[in-house]
Amino acid sequence: LFLDKYKDLKIISNLNTNNNLDGLLSTIHETSKKEIHNTIYNSIGYKNMSGIRLEVKGRLTKRYRADRSIYSLKWKGGLKNV
Repeated sequence: LFLDKYKDLKIISNLNTNNNLDGLLSTIHETSKKEIHNTIYNSIGYKNMSGIRLEVKGRLTKRYRADRSIYSLKWKGGLKNV
């Protein structure tokens, strides 16, 4: 379909003078915005995400000495694959 309409597959060379990428993609793929949204949403593997990540790093003592620097990472929760 794309090869029949345009001379090559480079998007840059097929843009018109207005540089309207949305117009070019809508002429190539004649679908509605709802169908595009459904396609993108269905391609996402992990839809339910819950949790928190706490990251602490630096010199956390009274005297800011480099040998006492701390790095700590804590996770609570995770991903649920739907």
